[in-house]
Amino acid sequence: MTHPQSRVHDLLELRDPHAALRVAPAGPDVPPDWVSQALSTFPWVVVRRAPTVRAAGQTWLPVGVRGATRAQRFAAYVPRTAVVRVRTPESLPDRLAGLDQGRVLDIPVLSALPAAAAVLRRFALTWGPVGAVGYELATGAPTAHRASDLDLALRVPKPVARERARELADALAALPVHVDALLETGRGAVALTEYAESRGRVMLRGVTGPRLVIDPWQPEAGAS
Repeated sequence: MTHPQSRVHDLLELRDPHAALRVAPAGPDVPPDWVSQALSTFPWVVVRRAPTVRAAGQTWLPVGVRGATRAQRFAAYVPRTAVVRVRTPESLPDRLAGLDQGRVLDIPVLSALPAAAAVLRRFALTWGPVGAVGYELATGAPTAHRASDLDLALRVPKPVARERARELADALAALPVHVDALLETGRGAVALTEYAESRGRVMLRGVTGPRLVIDPWQPEAGAS
C-alpha cells in the first residue's frame, strides 16, 4: 500500500529497494557499496527535503538511505509505487514499548522519550521523533547511541507565538538529553530555538533550499 502524500521525515519501506533506487541527479552514477548492504538488512528510506520528480510516468520521491555510521548518508529517489509501508514520525512514540527495554534504559534519548512526550502534550502539539531515534523506532535497527541527540519534528501548520516557542524551548531544554526540534510549518522547517530567540529573520529550510524569512508561515513576505 502506498501513501498518497508522503512528507519530509516519513519512513518508507520499499519493495525490492535495489531495483527501485535511483541516484539523485547531483550524486554519483552508482550508489556506494554500503547502500546495498544497508537496504538488504533494513529496506527503509527516509523522505528528505527536496522536490518530487515526475519522470517515465512515475512520481519519484526524494529519499535518504541511512547506513551504519554518521558518514553513511545517501540521497536518492524511489518511485511512489515501490513503497509498501509508511511510518510517520507521529506514529513512532507508541513503538517504544516494542524495543528491548534493557536497551531503552541504556540509551538516554530512548529513555527520555516519554518525558519529551509529556512536555509536548502540555503544548498540544502534533510531533514525532526523527533522526536516529525515529529510524530505530520505525525499523528496529539499533541506530541511536548514548551520545545521540533527540531530534523532533513538530507539525505546526498555524503560526506559533515566539513567547510560546520560548516556553517550549525552555521545557525541552530541561530534559536530560539534548533536543533538536524543528517547527514544520508546511512551507518548510525552522529550528525551534532559532525561532524562539530571534526577533528578525530566521532560516527556513524548504524543498528548494534554505532562505532567510521573517515569517516561516508566510515566507514570501520579506524573504531573501
